[in-house]
Amino acid sequence: MSDPLQFTMEGLLLFWFLGLGVAVFFFLRFMFRIIEKRREREKLLSSGIWELDQMDGGRFEQYLQVLFESRGYIKVRTIGKAGDFGCDLIMQDSKEKIAVQAKHYRSKAGVKAVQEVASARNFYSCNKAIVATNSYFTVSAKKLAKANNIELWDKRNLIESPCRINAQ
Repeated sequence: MSDPLQFTMEGLLLFWFLGLGVAVFFFLRFMFRIIEKRREREKLLSSGIWELDQMDGGRFEQYLQVLFESRGYIKVRTIGKAGDFGCDLIMQDSKEKIAVQAKHYRSKAGVKAVQEVASARNFYSCNKAIVATNSYFTVSAKKLAKANNIELWDKRNLIESPCRINAQ
């Protein structure tokens, strides 16, 4: 017959190794996710305008999130999806809270995008509003944006932004 104390020590040692294995597994899984997020971020930042045009709307929002984070904005978070009240991203800089409406279009972004972000600015208590598109804006959208103090980012801004980011 074996000693009960020895059986208990063997069991504790087995559980210790099992616990260590589980901890190592979760640590490696966590590190893998961090590495994947960094790779994804670098991939998005290196996207050219052709890649931007090929993205879907959700991917375009992710691109904008990474772009704004790399430009020093803090607390950049996606709202997106149905019921977002005209705001896909909310972010902050040192002094302002900013609502961003992302429009991934093959044609020009119009008045509706400006109207949506104007109402989102009030709904989310933001100081500033931006509409960003991979395309361009209609003349009416530009007029309405100017009247409502809304910043417009079109294809030209997005082409220039990665260059400014990489130069820093």
